[in-house]
Amino acid sequence: MGNYIAIAAINRAHSVVSKQGIWEWFSQTSLMRELSEITEEALSSQQFRNNMERIKMENCQQIWKELIIGVIQKEKIDLSSILYDGTNYYTFIDTFNAHCSPAKRGKNKQGRTNLRQINYSLFCTAGGHIPLLYDTYEGNGNDYTHFPVSLQKFCEFFKGMINSGRIDN
Repeated sequence: MGNYIAIAAINRAHSVVSKQGIWEWFSQTSLMRELSEITEEALSSQQFRNNMERIKMENCQQIWKELIIGVIQKEKIDLSSILYDGTNYYTFIDTFNAHCSPAKRGKNKQGRTNLRQINYSLFCTAGGHIPLLYDTYEGNGNDYTHFPVSLQKFCEFFKGMINSGRIDN
């Protein structure tokens, strides 16, 4: 599972292709030499779905935190100025799809009230716009009422890192 997720992440950062095209992309990269045990079947779109289903939502924030702590430490990221962005994106998730509870009808800049949307907030560095912490919430919520919740999560996250000695304050 780890290799598939890593390959998918590299693909997204480098040269986005569909899940069905990931083998063709992968087989043309130098990754093929480093991960020669990876097969075409292992990179099928069905395997992507199988692997993503294994990642539990409650683990996503912890995975992200560990990743960003490593980046902050290794790259010595400047945390003296932080930006915040609260926004939404509409989806084409079917109205009767019960598997995605955050997707709800709400206001969006595109005026697509007929579509369900998911809201998210993002804290990032002012220099380089490196994402530090994200939060998703129901599409029928608004930035104004969710900002204090996101800010509290952000403060708790960074206080925890500072108190544990994992980053300098």
